[in-house]
Order: sequence, then structure tokens, then C-alpha cells
Amino acid sequence: MSKSDDFLFETARLAMRSIKMTDKEVIYQLYTDPKVIRFDNTNGIKSMEEVESFISQLAHPYVQYHTVRFAIIEKETNQMIGTCGFRNWDRTSSHAEIGGNIISSCWGKGFATEIVPALVRYGFYTFNLNKLHAYTVTKNKAVVKLLEKNHFKKEGILRQYYRINEKYENVYLYGKLKQEELKKEPKTTNTDKRKV
Repeated sequence: MSKSDDFLFETARLAMRSIKMTDKEVIYQLYTDPKVIRFDNTNGIKSMEEVESFISQLAHPYVQYHTVRFAIIEKETNQMIGTCGFRNWDRTSSHAEIGGNIISSCWGKGFATEIVPALVRYGFYTFNLNKLHAYTVTKNKAVVKLLEKNHFKKEGILRQYYRINEKYENVYLYGKLKQEELKKEPKTTNTDKRKV
């Protein structure tokens, strides 16, 4: 059972911690779910060996220099329900891409709505990023709505940028600056236990 000391930051119902090898069954379930990877430019995961290789690179959230990935834990059940984090972290210019995935059986419970503001704050206040950006295919209305609800600004359209199921898809690029978050609210709304 996970202890609160393992948690890097929390929301009302969720907690984020490092990904562990014991999470491999959930990772496999997550990235072999067609619903989850429907709009991702990835082929998903094909075997448990791939899962173990994936986790070995992300076993600690600070091992990968340009990628930080967390396990999402539902506090009530202490079960892992997804992953979230940052990738393509440019340490010189202080910006990174934000993203995440939740097991489809947990959709519709408002978890993504709860996670994104906490993840944004963690990026800005713990990692001291100046900018966060996100990519999503234009037809992914749920993610578009989520990003705009969290005050990400649409910065452009990347034409035929993702290839998904042998078809090229247009992608929206969204961005948010730290100064925009600072204007919105103070940094006292999540529990931050680790620093880079």
C-alpha cells in the first residue's frame, strides 16, 4: 500500500507518485486500451517486455532528463488509474509538454479536470518552468475543452502532424505561460514534497 510520503503532490481525490515496476499490469492495461490511445501518435504497447522497458526508464521521475512521468493514484482505493507528467523538457528555455492518460473505466469522474491544474502548478512552481505546451488532434474535443478550461491558449494548427491509424491528422498546439498562472491564483493549492 502506498504511503503518503511516496506522494509527490496531491489533489482532493488523487495523488501522484513515482512509477514503479509493480505498476506494470496497470501500465499494460492503460497502453493497450484502444480508447486510451485513440488520439495518440503511438502504436501503444505490444508486450509486457515493452512495459518493463518503459518502466525501467521511468522508475524514478527524475531519471529521464527530458521526461518526467508520474503514476496517478486514486486515494479512496489506493489504485493506480493512469499516468501524467512532462516530456520534451527544454532545460535551457524552461518549457515542457504536458500530458497524461487515464484508464477508460475511470473516465467521466472528473479526474482529468482535477489533475491538470495541479500538474500545471507543479510544472511552474516545482520545476520552475516558464511555459507549458500541449498537443492534441483537432477532433479530440474533450482535451480541447480541458485545455481551454485551464486557460491554455491556442497557438496554432500543425497540419497533418500526427499519423494515427494510417491517416494524417491536424493537431492544435496550446500554450500557457507561468506569468498567466501567477495572475490567476497563488501557489498554495497543492502539496509539493519534492524539488528538482
